[in-house]
Amino acid sequence: MQAQILVPLDGSALAEGALAHAQAVAAATGRGLTLLRVVPTPALVGDAVLGMAMLPDHAAERQVAELTAGEDYLHLVAARLPAPVFVAVREGDPATAIVEYTLKHPQVELIAMATHGRTGIGRWVLGSVAEAVLHATPVPVLLIRPGHDRPAELPPPAYRTILVPLDSSAFAEQALAPACALAAATGATLVLLAADALVAERAVALGEVPLWIAQPRAVQSTHLAAYLRAVAERLGGTGIPIETELAHGQPALAILDASQRRQGDLIVMATHGRQGFQRMRLGSVALQVVQGAAGPVLLCRPKAVPARHTEPATNPAATDRPPVLAQSGA
Repeated sequence: MQAQILVPLDGSALAEGALAHAQAVAAATGRGLTLLRVVPTPALVGDAVLGMAMLPDHAAERQVAELTAGEDYLHLVAARLPAPVFVAVREGDPATAIVEYTLKHPQVELIAMATHGRTGIGRWVLGSVAEAVLHATPVPVLLIRPGHDRPAELPPPAYRTILVPLDSSAFAEQALAPACALAAATGATLVLLAADALVAERAVALGEVPLWIAQPRAVQSTHLAAYLRAVAERLGGTGIPIETELAHGQPALAILDASQRRQGDLIVMATHGRQGFQRMRLGSVALQVVQGAAGPVLLCRPKAVPARHTEPATNPAATDRPPVLAQSGA
């Protein structure tokens, strides 16, 4: 079966904001779209409006009606999309159902979903669904905030510049596989970014950082610059336009600044996600980037976290799952 991008929808216009980006990625990579509507299992047995207990038969009838309405809604959405689309309706906890669908359907190689993201994970659309999905799913998750979506009548978004934050670890390099595949499919330029969080050049110039501290930190800066060049050289045979940038300062701010200056269309970065969003790799960097990015963010969570190392990995695209977002048949 054709590889798929899964788009969870809850019936809101906010959730539908992920559709344009999902379509753009699907068109570039030869993927199909699957729209998923999860109808929550009723949690209450009493009817708060009528003040009386709901009979089991009535509850079952209402749930069947909700499932039917959910399927009708998905077919209406699918009819607006230019390509054939699969639809699926499930019952239960939304996050659990999304993850279970992904695990049972290996053709799903990406989840695209909208988030709120302005005041923390608790205010995201679908409540804590995005966090729970990131916690459990083995596939990358493309997060789109309100304001980054596009009306259906506009052309789909284009990906011209893709930013990949790296920190010289094998863990961070897990983002290279999907980033490279998407860049190859869209013709985008790949910008490899490393942020020296320990020292800022201006602080040294102003004497805010003593020279005896700045010197060893300068060594780290030199190492990161060499590391970026090595990764770029390693990817040179892919035919993808590669640029590198070494930034100074707090990582999340450096990532957001670089994305804004370069008019980045997408940020692709690795996360851990096993202990909740706030404890992802690089501390709260992923959360800050999602909240502040001028465009969508693709978060990749490897099944196994490689040990940190100081030398570039021999194959940045190697993971325990086939590279996602590659052309069909690759």
